[in-house]
Amino acid sequence: MIRPRVCVMDPDEHTRQLAGKTLGKHCDLLFTSPRALIDALEIFEPDLLITEVDLPELSGFDLISIVQSDEHFRRIPIMVYSAVADLDSQKLAYRLGAMHFQVKPCRPSQFFKAAALFMRLASGEHPVRSHTVEEAERLIAERARAGEIHPLLSHVLAVRHHGEEAAGHFERAVRASVARSHPKSRK
Repeated sequence: MIRPRVCVMDPDEHTRQLAGKTLGKHCDLLFTSPRALIDALEIFEPDLLITEVDLPELSGFDLISIVQSDEHFRRIPIMVYSAVADLDSQKLAYRLGAMHFQVKPCRPSQFFKAAALFMRLASGEHPVRSHTVEEAERLIAERARAGEIHPLLSHVLAVRHHGEEAAGHFERAVRASVARSHPKSRK
């Protein structure tokens, strides 16, 4: 039976341990950074993305926007698991495309149930993957060592660096980058 895949983006070691403890028995896990997000999605082909809102360099909101702006990644359910508990942040995450917002900390059973809602952990109804977890980790690490960063992430970082005056150009830049990086002929 093919195991479902979960990509976890959270710098917190406790969260990584929680994901390993609760989900590791049932699915393959890949822990990644914001800079490696696009590579992780392309290579690892996850069935679920779990992200923190408060991340280094980019916010979880930025990452949700990036995933939702790409037709190839939009199918991936996004679960936010964050210590940022205010209602406005939760509303924003849902508006951007997150499927669930789980506030930290929670019991392991709550974390598992929230993740399981978006994956059929026991069904085996998952597509054949082109890479094993080990191959995906190796390929992502190779791209990281080469210093490559996906154009979508570059644009988000530029907006963050240059302030809100660049925000008006962000949407057009993202759409152009997606068009260049994912031509229509690609599966």
